[in-house]
Amino acid sequence: MTIDQYLAKHKITKTSFAKKLGVPIALVSQWSTGVRKIPPRKCVAIHEMTHGELRCDQLLPEFPWEKIARLMINSEKNL
Repeated sequence: MTIDQYLAKHKITKTSFAKKLGVPIALVSQWSTGVRKIPPRKCVAIHEMTHGELRCDQLLPEFPWEKIARLMINSEKNL
């Protein structure tokens, strides 16, 4: 699912979405048009804010999400 699809599905404006994320609306527009990539930290924030409907691996597929998850799981096991 894309940001635009999520916004349409839930009848949310880009302005409201941007405010919840604490970013300018122009940045959300740039993300949704592909002009700019979403930073990994914002992907995580979007994933949490949308309760997983927008997943990190969809928003930034080239980022090694699976590797990061494995590292986190392994570090928790060592605590």
